[in-house]
Amino acid sequence: MKLSLNWLKEYIDIKEDPQTLANLITLHIAEVEEIDEQAKHLQHIVIGEVLEAKKHPDADNLNIGKFDVGEDEPRQIVFGGKAILNPGDRLPVALPGAKIGDITIEKRKLRGELSQGMCCLNSEINILNGAEEIHLFTKDDPANGTPVSEALNLNDVIIDIDNKTLTHRSDLFNHIGFARELSVVLNTPLTIPDFTQFAEQFGKDELSINIKDPEGCHRYLGAVLNNIIIGPSPDWMQERLVAVGVKVINNVVDITNYVMYEFGQPLHAFDYDKVDGKEINVRRAKKGEALKTLDGKDRKLEESMLVIADSKRATALAGIMGGTETEVNDRTTSIILESAQFDGVTIRTTAQTAAARTDGSTRHEKGLGRSMSTVGFWRAVDLLQKYAGATISSEVIDVGEAEPEKTVVVVDLDYINRLIGVDVPVEDTHRWLVGLGFKVVEKDDSMIEVTVPLWRTDIHNHQDIVEEVARMYGYDKVAPQPLLGTLEPPFKQSDFHTGQKLIHWLAGLGAMETYNYSFYSEQDINNAGLEVDGHIEILNPMNPQQQYLRQTLLVNILQVARRNLDNHQEELLLSEYGHVYFDENEFPVVGIAMTGDDESVFYRLKGVVESLLAQANINAKLRIITEREESANAPFMLFDPLTDVRYVASKKHLITMGVISSRVAKKFGIEKHLAYAEIHLPRFSELMTSVTEYQKINAYPSLDLDISIEVENAVTWKQIQSVIQDKSKDLLQNTEIFDVYTGDKVADNHKSLGIRFVLAADNRTLEMKEAEQIRENIVKELRKQYNAKHRY
Repeated sequence: MKLSLNWLKEYIDIKEDPQTLANLITLHIAEVEEIDEQAKHLQHIVIGEVLEAKKHPDADNLNIGKFDVGEDEPRQIVFGGKAILNPGDRLPVALPGAKIGDITIEKRKLRGELSQGMCCLNSEINILNGAEEIHLFTKDDPANGTPVSEALNLNDVIIDIDNKTLTHRSDLFNHIGFARELSVVLNTPLTIPDFTQFAEQFGKDELSINIKDPEGCHRYLGAVLNNIIIGPSPDWMQERLVAVGVKVINNVVDITNYVMYEFGQPLHAFDYDKVDGKEINVRRAKKGEALKTLDGKDRKLEESMLVIADSKRATALAGIMGGTETEVNDRTTSIILESAQFDGVTIRTTAQTAAARTDGSTRHEKGLGRSMSTVGFWRAVDLLQKYAGATISSEVIDVGEAEPEKTVVVVDLDYINRLIGVDVPVEDTHRWLVGLGFKVVEKDDSMIEVTVPLWRTDIHNHQDIVEEVARMYGYDKVAPQPLLGTLEPPFKQSDFHTGQKLIHWLAGLGAMETYNYSFYSEQDINNAGLEVDGHIEILNPMNPQQQYLRQTLLVNILQVARRNLDNHQEELLLSEYGHVYFDENEFPVVGIAMTGDDESVFYRLKGVVESLLAQANINAKLRIITEREESANAPFMLFDPLTDVRYVASKKHLITMGVISSRVAKKFGIEKHLAYAEIHLPRFSELMTSVTEYQKINAYPSLDLDISIEVENAVTWKQIQSVIQDKSKDLLQNTEIFDVYTGDKVADNHKSLGIRFVLAADNRTLEMKEAEQIRENIVKELRKQYNAKHRY
């Protein structure tokens, strides 16, 4: 946002130098990025008169001229073909020492001819309309040699405001807004231009305005103005617009731009005679609709874009840019003047989609105060009457939402002082707020009622009022105070630290950690075969996919697994730390998932889990869940019943583990086998210890024995292992299955198991006879309990 110091002085008396003023703006209003003095860019650029001009003898595109620049002798200057100059023409001439962009002008020869300066285009020195042409001074202008900055009154100072600090202050994207704030800071009166709002109609031109998309357009104010005489805008207006970087075009367009930079209300003028049906429709673009905008681009419109249209076609991108078909030009005699309030989000998305961000769209995006449509309209009408001969020739139409009720905030003066940290005089608080446009009424000795002006869309509560007082008081005047309070060591979250340790251990085993939201959808719950009843529903979910708090990490991990498998990650080991939620309980868990091509994935994940138990020094037993009603809650119901197990220690359920049923896996798009384990962290943390118990290395040799038995498929390894443990008593060192066979040589629904177990005594050498007897007892017991057949 660029501010013209001369423009600001139109509304308030400013005696401060530019740097002091910029410091005050930064301290009280918004951050100043840069101070730019116009005259500095025009140093050594003066009025020069052409005395004679001729072709360069050695260059077809160059000319040579003699110029009177107010010195004793004329200067010879070589100039290009773009400058068609004749004796008597007076124009800007840059003398040696002048800076044009990054180039410093100096005396030098061009194709063998001495050049002692440069003829300047408007665009090269950024004056007037900035076009590719030369400004010619008249005989009534100052004498030759007069600095151009003095001749054109280009003595302004431009204060460049950082737009990021104005994000929530739509009222500051204009000069009146800053003048109002500075009038309070400088304690000087504010003078706002006076203009008339006409009640009667001055003609009978037809016009209808229809808001067909009330979500995109809140208010639209318009009327027909005729008797327009297109011409240049007054010099003072051109000077101010050029100062803030706006290209001047003609009096009508310049006035709409001027009002936008003065009051902050974007305006647009349509050529009335080019508007089909004499109607304005605010609607969304139609499929396949196109528009050629004022920047010369042919734009294909999308149906999400808000446009202004007549009875046949779109004529403008609403709040952003007009179209060429209804453009105001030298032949225009009647216009439709638009002053509207559009939805900021709609304008921003349209501007981004169309890649057409403009000064007007920037202001609409910030959210204009509802009253500004009226102010901007009548200020523009007043200027158009004065400088374009306009008269209102239709009904003034105002459609859309009415002005809203003003926000009223009751504020405790003591609260203001407490929050700022200083005692602000009551009279200063009143003066500052009233100066900023608020209405202040005393409720009692310590309470005031503050009515917020409609242009302050950022004020909603008493904290906002405190900020206004603090800004005007000056943050720099608030003395720093030491922090009060005691520093307490943070509460040690043992469950969290345990969870992070497990994640670290799992990473060492090759696991990839995942991060997921704590929610899932009703469809996810149904796909997993869980019950929606009992889940905690979010009242304001971010989207329908995040409607319920999770009761297991598994559902989201399944989705992560699917995405990775779809991207050809064949073998997965995934881990996640997070919380699960039940009606009256919430606790952290660690989930572990592993994929594989067959059922062996269960045993591989079992190895990972038992590795974690070993590192945590927890002696847990594996228990097969035989009654499904015991595991009615997530994630147990997702498992294949044949692999539904728990690890139990000190009669506490620590870990649930199993292989996901094929039905659930397919619902989530997973074709592979997937095993999953979930660790209850509060119980795991309670039992976890850093003390490691070591066993003495046995000094006596061990004996390895093998048996091969045939049993029914329903008999589990855990059952067989229990018999071996019971019959071996304290002599059993280790046991494992080394072979599983199913096929022609065993009965149907049977399997042959090769089992190896290791026996040793810690106080003597175990004899083979004793070991053989133990093996025979094991076989007998297996035959008795499970009808096992000893194969050898």
